Amino acid sequence: MSDVAPALQASRSGPRKAAVRRQMVTTRDVSVEECPWLPEGIRGGTVLDCYSGATYGCISNRGRAMSEPGVEHPFFEVPRDALADLLDRSEREQPEAYTLSGR
Repeated sequence: MSDVAPALQASRSGPRKAAVRRQMVTTRDVSVEECPWLPEGIRGGTVLDCYSGATYGCISNRGRAMSEPGVEHPFFEVPRDALADLLDRSEREQPEAYTLSGR
């Protein structure tokens, strides 16, 4: 019997794919008066990344944890009623002939 451990093998074959970040866009201006934790207001039409890490209970039910595109930290709360899914928005703006559902 040999004392040599078997060689370790990767649990996945092939290169790892980068995680796809979900993005949302603000549908209106969000002011510091409305959200005093923000260092500055956020203009309507701003694209933000959804934050998927631990928030330790500091995001309310009326908000969503977001971060600046390509920047994981810090995260901040943005009111849910000021956000729209970027994919949904782009689908609505496409001509009818290009939608999958034909709506």
